[in-house]
Amino acid sequence: MNFGTVSPEILAYLWLLIEYGANIMVIGGTGSGKTSFLNAIAFFIPPEARIVSIEDTRELQLMHENWLPAVARTGLGLGGATTGEISLFDLLKESFRQRPDYVIVGEIRGKEAFVLFQGMASGHPSFGTMHAEDVDTMIKRLETAPINLSPSLVEAMDVVCIMIHARVKGKDVRRLKAVSYTHLTLP
Repeated sequence: MNFGTVSPEILAYLWLLIEYGANIMVIGGTGSGKTSFLNAIAFFIPPEARIVSIEDTRELQLMHENWLPAVARTGLGLGGATTGEISLFDLLKESFRQRPDYVIVGEIRGKEAFVLFQGMASGHPSFGTMHAEDVDTMIKRLETAPINLSPSLVEAMDVVCIMIHARVKGKDVRRLKAVSYTHLTLP
């Protein structure tokens, strides 16, 4: 709010969505503030909730006691044989065994989307970020290779926050351009 990235009214709206278990995707171009915005809205997750986050590079900084961060790693090896690789897909699949109240994926790029959206569809409120300029582009990326989600899984997403990088009065700024929702129903 202090930087003008988002209005207090929109933050209040997002707070309600998070408390009621909405699935939220934050999209935008490189350097648009997706991860910073996700860090900010994750503050609205109830303090008693168990949060599991999955990232390939540790960028999330959540202020919750019951946060279980996980980071993917590449394998090591010689002559083409690798051992010890732990992918985002592997971490996400295993995260559901930890009985999370909320799941956060730092950036959706590949097959980890399938597990995340399965979790969304089965009632695990989930958040993630993705490189896409608008909702149509995001859906096309989700439904085509290499991700290839079915349209019925994509429908599990409730809200899309679109971030932009802009120049205002000669300064680089990040702004929430829009909040788009699909079929959201609050109790």
